Amino acid sequence: KQWYQRRVRGCKYIVVSRNPKDACVSLYHHAKGFSVFKYSGEFKDFAELFLEGKVESGCWWTHLKQYKQNRDDLDILLLRYEDLHSQGLYMIRQINDFLALPSLSDSDCKRVLEETSFDKMKKDPSANYSWRDDGRKKDESPFMRKGKVGDWTNFFSKDLSDRFDKKTKDLLGEFEVFNDYITGFPEQ
Repeated sequence: KQWYQRRVRGCKYIVVSRNPKDACVSLYHHAKGFSVFKYSGEFKDFAELFLEGKVESGCWWTHLKQYKQNRDDLDILLLRYEDLHSQGLYMIRQINDFLALPSLSDSDCKRVLEETSFDKMKKDPSANYSWRDDGRKKDESPFMRKGKVGDWTNFFSKDLSDRFDKKTKDLLGEFEVFNDYITGFPEQ
């Protein structure tokens, strides 16, 4: 059975999507940081594997498409990583409401935003896996690296960017929420 056919009654799903180009860069460093993946190649080769869905989590595009296609059968809140960065307080309220938790004051929301910031979590051993030695190649890549939106521009060529955009349009173009993931390539 597919994951969406094994749903748990009463379970709520929070799905965070990320621009596929940034997701690819992040997963590349993740794969290099764990010996279990046995990956030591160049980024351009990893990007090809990502496009083919031959990476740890399978095809990024199919994964998100399945969530969108099954949203009526599952209790899903779909968030975008980029929105967590640009609209953090609003997103915290959205998550809080989705989980039907007691209302948060503005100061509560700000505290949650601070406590869950990338920089704060990167320093927190319970979030950054710094304590984990089995299978980690700590000298290769930290578990939490940058957490920045748009870092893909430091890794992608125009051709690779265009191919990612085409795949995004072909597989997710029917879902308006993903239109911002078709970015083009920045002018140099």
